[in-house]
Amino acid sequence: MPTVAVERDVLFALMGRSYTKEEFEDLCFSFGIELDDVTSERLMFQREHADGLRDPSQSAALSERLQQLSDKQVFKIDTPANRYDLLSAESLTTALKVFAGLMQPPVIRRCAPVHKMIVKSSVNAIRPFVVCAVLRGVSLTPERYRSFNEFQDKLHNGLARKRSLASVGAHDLDKVSPPFSFEAVAKENIQFVPLEQTKEMNCAGNGLAEFYSTNPYIAKYVPLISNSPLYPVVYDSRRTVMSLPPIINSDFSKIEVKTRNIFIECTAIDHHRASTLVTQLVSAFSFYCDSPFTVEQVEVVYEDASLLHSAPSGANVKGNSEITPALESRSFEVDVSNLRSVIGIDVDATACQTLLHKMMMSATATKPDILSVTVPPHRSDILHARDIMEDVAIAYGYDNIKMTPPTTLSHGSQTTTNKVSHLLRLELGCAGCVEMLTFSLCSRDDAFKNLNRVDDGSAVSIANPQTIEFQICRPSLLPGTMKTIVSNKYMPLPLRLFEVSDVVLRDATSRTGARNERHVSVAIVQSATVSFEDVHGVAEIILEKLGFKRLFSSDVSKPSQYYELKVNDSDPAFFPGRCLEVTVTKSNVTTSAGKFGVLHPLALTAHGIVTPCSYLELNLEALI
Repeated sequence: MPTVAVERDVLFALMGRSYTKEEFEDLCFSFGIELDDVTSERLMFQREHADGLRDPSQSAALSERLQQLSDKQVFKIDTPANRYDLLSAESLTTALKVFAGLMQPPVIRRCAPVHKMIVKSSVNAIRPFVVCAVLRGVSLTPERYRSFNEFQDKLHNGLARKRSLASVGAHDLDKVSPPFSFEAVAKENIQFVPLEQTKEMNCAGNGLAEFYSTNPYIAKYVPLISNSPLYPVVYDSRRTVMSLPPIINSDFSKIEVKTRNIFIECTAIDHHRASTLVTQLVSAFSFYCDSPFTVEQVEVVYEDASLLHSAPSGANVKGNSEITPALESRSFEVDVSNLRSVIGIDVDATACQTLLHKMMMSATATKPDILSVTVPPHRSDILHARDIMEDVAIAYGYDNIKMTPPTTLSHGSQTTTNKVSHLLRLELGCAGCVEMLTFSLCSRDDAFKNLNRVDDGSAVSIANPQTIEFQICRPSLLPGTMKTIVSNKYMPLPLRLFEVSDVVLRDATSRTGARNERHVSVAIVQSATVSFEDVHGVAEIILEKLGFKRLFSSDVSKPSQYYELKVNDSDPAFFPGRCLEVTVTKSNVTTSAGKFGVLHPLALTAHGIVTPCSYLELNLEALI
């Protein structure tokens, strides 16, 4: 769970009163979060660098840093993963104060845009969207400044997926000259002084990677744009570089404790995430404006107006421009009678309105037992009426909900497929195999080209893949198996790996157009031999445990259910002449249950595997 670490004294100052540890712990628990630990900066540093403090080569520098840290108490608070609005001390204490009845829910006020951001069409293929905002008359202190930066980092790591989907830059509005522009520029033409640097950086050639090669914090973001011939850049009207998203801001426009007016720009490949990120940031820190909870909007003008067609429905779009951030509230209808049934409490519409007020939502009765609930813009976690019901339950208090026996009785049990899968895992473990758990999604090349297979259209495609690694649902367990072997190629041999999991295949007869199949796979990697006999033995163990007898040509009578092995060279992932197909017969119906054999060298070399490997994959559902 995401954790917010706040100095106790700062936290209580924001809350407007002091608490004992037990009192604050109870408040957090009632709100649905948890006070995880009470520590200090010094203790946290000691825990994180325990090994380094014992290392003579590092201890001197670390000890000096340790002496500079504070012994003041720090509260570490665990928050739900979907509550981005609780990831800063400001937004967390605001929510707790409203919940505890110490303040009214804040209402974000929007000011008409004064400034413009022009988005050039050259960025379409890199980071096509921009969301901007201005906070005027902000009063910062060292603690508030640090909280602002920490909140940005948390949003970058979670909501923005380590800046791959969106990245935000904050600038001192008094240092820059509007209007602003966002465009893609040849890297040879980009020169500026990055944040907290004194030397100018030239992005020509491999300059960006070289400049940050020794900076572990920034270096991990460089690959996001380093392979592109054009780099995205934010300029002011004087053609001064303000930021190079998603890597670093310029030092000349950086915000400081004395900054009064903050210009925020968020560039992204996902408009929704950019809008959510900016909304969270301004909702939390507009608290410090001279006019609290007031945000000045910015007009974002697109050269390519077609991009706005993919903007969320709540976006304020007119022609080729958008007013950002939208900061629009959303409305949901909640059936109070259904709410009572789902939660198990006896409340009427009026009581629900009071409970929702504690969670910073307003509600009005439109019909008997029907509430129209208005959700503030910063509550991005509310997606459905059921989410609102959950907030009602939190405000009511889980401890206050009486435990009652269910009104209906049912008998639960494992499905046959799941029970057999569990038993099979135990058998394969006893056979000396180690279980894998691989991703359900993979790239199209991993599923076909890199396995020497032809794409036959059997795979289910993802409509909007966020990364090239997750383009399709896996049509077999082999792509994940190969990645696991690659990740463990430096482990001592032999490797004996197995997985019992689902694959997804297109199926025109299914209601959804696709179906899941439970497969079992085994891979054996040995240094000296190709281990075909070993994987053959594992196949026979699986088939015998599932009640199938081997049928030989010399058999006079046939068992009720049996299997046969036939040479099959139709799968190019296997070495020719070293692949056997397993066919099973039950009730006089014969079906193909899978294959096992030696993997083709082309499939191995495509993954950088130099050791021979044998592989088995069976359709478990054909065997049950």
